Amino acid sequence: RAGADYIAHSVRDRDVDREFVDLMKARNLCLSPTLTREVSTYVYESRAAFFDDIANSRSIESVWIAGNRVPDK
Repeated sequence: RAGADYIAHSVRDRDVDREFVDLMKARNLCLSPTLTREVSTYVYESRAAFFDDIANSRSIESVWIAGNRVPDK
């Protein structure tokens, strides 16, 4: 309704309803969901199982997995 033509990081503060979807379709809005943001900022009590999932590991640099954090650049 405000005239946006791009939505980043998805909607996380409420359920997405039919009106929202219809408005997106009508405006041909682009949605760029950030699917792993919460994982990247979450601190686990113990090592999360997905760190050892070979399918997941192929797309993640080993130094990130070793320290469970993004390395300094």
